[in-house]
Amino acid sequence: MSGGIFDDNKAGFETFQKNLNSVAKNVSDASNILLSMDKRLSGLEASAGILRDDVTNYNRVSSNIYDTLKEMESLQVIHSHLPVLQKGLQECQNLNKSVSQNLKSVMDILKSLAEDYTSLEGSPLQFASKSQQKVEMMLSEGCQILGALCYNILETYAASSLNKASTLLDLSIPWSFPNESLQQFIGLIQQFDADVLFPVSCSSDISNIYIKIKGECVVKLLHAVSMRTDEIKLNEGSVNFVTGKEDVSINLVALSRLLPAVASELLLLFDQVTAKALYPKIVKPAINTVTNATRQLEGVYEKRGAAENFVLLSLIDCIVVTRQNMNNLMPFEDASFLGFVNGVGREMEKILISSISRLYNGTCHNNKTVPLTTDRVSEMTHGIMSFLNELAEHENASYLLESIGNWGWRHEINADLSPARSVQDITRNYVMDCMDSYLTSVQTAAQAVDTIGWKMGVMLLNISVYFEAKCLESKIASFLQDVDLEKLGDRSQKYSTMYMEVWRQCSQNMLDSTYTKSQNKSTMSAKEREITKEKFRNFNEQVTSVVQVHRESVRFETGVATFLLQEVKKTVLPLYQRFYDKYINSDFTKNKDKYIKFTKADLDSFITSAFAPSL
Repeated sequence: MSGGIFDDNKAGFETFQKNLNSVAKNVSDASNILLSMDKRLSGLEASAGILRDDVTNYNRVSSNIYDTLKEMESLQVIHSHLPVLQKGLQECQNLNKSVSQNLKSVMDILKSLAEDYTSLEGSPLQFASKSQQKVEMMLSEGCQILGALCYNILETYAASSLNKASTLLDLSIPWSFPNESLQQFIGLIQQFDADVLFPVSCSSDISNIYIKIKGECVVKLLHAVSMRTDEIKLNEGSVNFVTGKEDVSINLVALSRLLPAVASELLLLFDQVTAKALYPKIVKPAINTVTNATRQLEGVYEKRGAAENFVLLSLIDCIVVTRQNMNNLMPFEDASFLGFVNGVGREMEKILISSISRLYNGTCHNNKTVPLTTDRVSEMTHGIMSFLNELAEHENASYLLESIGNWGWRHEINADLSPARSVQDITRNYVMDCMDSYLTSVQTAAQAVDTIGWKMGVMLLNISVYFEAKCLESKIASFLQDVDLEKLGDRSQKYSTMYMEVWRQCSQNMLDSTYTKSQNKSTMSAKEREITKEKFRNFNEQVTSVVQVHRESVRFETGVATFLLQEVKKTVLPLYQRFYDKYINSDFTKNKDKYIKFTKADLDSFITSAFAPSL
């Protein structure tokens, strides 16, 4: 087939092609227009986004400016009243105002400062930090003032506690710290801490202030009762307790009353966990004071004479009382203090057991150390009797002798010593052994001194009578048997006879073979005259010497002087009176005043003067 369809209509094809080209051009133009519009739309869209961001930024800036203005306004308010608060803090230290007024004022100021601090803490303003530092400084100053006011208030409670020191050792009445309204005060400060100060990292420090003042108060109370100063007048019950007791005993019992009082008050003011945590901090200074003093005294007791340690026997009783108080009065256990008390008890038992043995072996059974005196009895004698009396008096100490065993206090034990069926028998054997051995030691020591002579009777009689009297007036008598008391009485009679020998020697001068004859001796031979002169001379010298020694250095125990004076008068005066009557009118001398120095009445008075210092 030649040609095609377009060959037949070539002109139409060309026209069609031209039209198609025209349409293509129009489509291209339209596409370009659309592309241009798209670009413009994209530009408009970008501009719209920028505009939206600008609006957002504007809103944000506006808000920040508003917030900043508000912050600046708040800061201006804070700055405006800080000087007022500062002045208020200064006025809170005004001594002319009451403590309660100052306390309320400083708490109000601190509350305002805490609110300011919280406001400044969240401020975005950089220059607010300086204001915050200023408020911090004022908070610190205010807390110090608050602490000082709390200190003053708690010191008032401590002072009222010291006023109760007079009854601390009166075991017949309960004892506690005066804490009326204290719970309310402590609770107020604790609540203020929790609500106001803790959130701003501050504190009144009320717990530490309480610990310090209460600890000092306990120590002061200890000193008050142990030193017994004029400022503290102990009541009768406390005086009765402290009489005759060492500081260790007083301090232990005082602590056993104070520590439960501290623990009870802590439970009133704080929860149990806090109370138990604060308790050792409060009582530690007082316990340390007693511990150190006790340790020092233990060394003193170990070196001290055995007789002087009789005061430790009462310490055994006090340790028992201390344990009872801690067990019965403490609301919670204090194992540390009880351990210390038990340790003191064990140490004192060792010292006492040693003292019991040393009293016999080193004091009573030792003639090299016994003092010799005619002035009543020596301090050593008093010490021995005090020790024996305390040993018998304190039932809580009887087990000490039991631990030593019958005759266990002796270095050497004889087979013929009496057995013991009970602690009472051991006590009886020990008491009698000490007294017998001591009297024997004094006699042995006196016999070794040539110049003592008749004065040995004075020494032994004083001691024997003293021992007998003290036994009868004390609990020792309940341990002794009749045979023991008879033995003491026989010893006194023996020593009385020993003493009377010097007066018998004086009266020997008045013996005369013819003195029984009733008639006076008017005329005498020369030999009789010389013998008579010699008798008067010897009597005068001897009786004057004996009386002079008595006046100067002889002092008898109570009751002894009266008895002996009568014995001396019965021994000397009858012989002298007969001798005087027989020779007063005789011619044995022309100078009778030289030989007859005493009338019958004068001699009576002269002899009485020898005993006057003891009557």
